[in-house]
Amino acid sequence: MWRSESTSNPGRSRVGQVRTSDSACARFRHSGRHHLSGAVTPLFACRFVDLRGEKLLRGLFDYATIGGYGGPLMRHNFSSLKFLAIALAVAFGWSLIPGKLACAAAPPPYQLTLVEDLNLGSASGLSSSGLKPFAVLNNQLYFGATNGATGFELYKYDGQHVSLAADIYTGSSDSSPIDLTLYQDKLFFSARNSSGIQLYSFNGTTAQPVQSYTAEPTGLTVLNNALLYSVQNTAPNNGGVGLNKFNGTTAQYFANIGQGNNFIVNDTAVFQNRLLFEGFAPGTGLELLQTDGNTVSLVADLNPGTGNGAPGSFAVYNGNLYFGASSGGTVGSKLYKYDGTTVSAIASFDTTGGPTSLTVFNGQLYFEAFKFSTRSEIYKYDGSTVSLAAEVSPGIPTSSPHDLTVFNGELFFAAFNEATGYELYKLDGSSASLVADVRAGSQGSDLNDFFVFQNSLYFKADDGAHGTELYRLSVVPEPSCAVLTLIWIFVAAIKRRR
Repeated sequence: MWRSESTSNPGRSRVGQVRTSDSACARFRHSGRHHLSGAVTPLFACRFVDLRGEKLLRGLFDYATIGGYGGPLMRHNFSSLKFLAIALAVAFGWSLIPGKLACAAAPPPYQLTLVEDLNLGSASGLSSSGLKPFAVLNNQLYFGATNGATGFELYKYDGQHVSLAADIYTGSSDSSPIDLTLYQDKLFFSARNSSGIQLYSFNGTTAQPVQSYTAEPTGLTVLNNALLYSVQNTAPNNGGVGLNKFNGTTAQYFANIGQGNNFIVNDTAVFQNRLLFEGFAPGTGLELLQTDGNTVSLVADLNPGTGNGAPGSFAVYNGNLYFGASSGGTVGSKLYKYDGTTVSAIASFDTTGGPTSLTVFNGQLYFEAFKFSTRSEIYKYDGSTVSLAAEVSPGIPTSSPHDLTVFNGELFFAAFNEATGYELYKLDGSSASLVADVRAGSQGSDLNDFFVFQNSLYFKADDGAHGTELYRLSVVPEPSCAVLTLIWIFVAAIKRRR
């Protein structure tokens, strides 16, 4: 079915803002002829959409196919082959004109699929959550999983099948690969083997240990052609957290970011050729630090003194780095902006530990934040003003949205509603709609770790019968405008010749 599209919500239409024209439909409905009747009528009881007011081409098309007792294509008794050739030319030519004519389709339907019940039965094949659990190498999706026979090992998915990529800790023991990161055409990650904890590399065939540690390397990030990461208990003298780097050949420690404290770095950002992350500086709690790969410096003490600012959920928007952090005092947390020189507060919120899940969508910055008036919901920032974007669960309880992810031109996320529990939602203008109820009922599927791969949205979820497994949300393909036009012309001609 073709239909007109409102301009009030351009994010929902794959053809952008459109202006409808009633001329073709009006001629179709009021021509007084019924050679396009019966089964054809419902398919084309619609509007043609003219994006830029190009009436000439639309008029020619109307004249050729609809006008009078059939247009010229309908009045002449072309042979089937000649007619098919003309119809193909019209349809194909129409489809090649960018921005002139398009049909405004309804928001695309989505299909939810359990990729594979990797660990048969109610046992989980994937861990419920992890640090950077997905990565792509050679157009294959890698993640940690178990089939019940192996421990949690490195698995891969090629778009068709899930298979074991590397059994690092042989037998039923878990290697538990985490923080999967692409560097120099290889996957790097933290994992365990019979000798202990290692930084590993994987070239698509073989997993090789790079360096041994007493704790998991975390926060793996590529900066200036080196792989940077943190490891607990590796800083000299005080046993704090050490910042390390690997240049493709040698791994080495280069800075102390723990100051006698142990913590896990799990959120980083590369901005203006520097790595930003949370860490301890002398006299501070967990605050915003930066490094060029050689030295470390304090960017801002967001929660003055020894309180923790705990900055995280970084996102670059309009050339600046945004993040959430606790600010201390009477204000719980703030949305901050860093321009490379100065950190400034954008908006205040009513609890510590936010805002989170910062994501750029449709030219605005979206995120989760908490206010007493709305609880935890989705907010947006347009460069000047912060406002509520959508309330999934008005009032109490809170919806606590997370994993905000842009897919197929729409914003998806996990959120809580009393009727569904934690399930898959998407933003529809100023409201949110349920996309999939993976686990029917109010318990929820606790979905998380969203990742876009091969034009589909992947995530972990538990449907109540299979444990936590890998799911895929795909767009159901629709016939193009050119194909529908060809069908219309062809069927119309057949009915005319009868």
